[in-house]
Amino acid sequence: MNWYAEIRKRFRTSEPAVVYAEECDEITDEIEKSLWEIKDSLDLPTEEIEISLASRKKALQWKLKS
Repeated sequence: MNWYAEIRKRFRTSEPAVVYAEECDEITDEIEKSLWEIKDSLDLPTEEIEISLASRKKALQWKLKS
């Protein structure tokens, strides 16, 4: 079983690194622009995009309060 222990050593991984990302207005603006482009290209109802944007803004406000 010595070969098994040797192979296990090779594939041991350390803990994954934690990455923190900040939500900024530029990212939100780009997401909003992209949603409007998708709406135009796929001919989606305007209400769907407005609901998505309102939901995203509400989630961001909730996140900032926490």
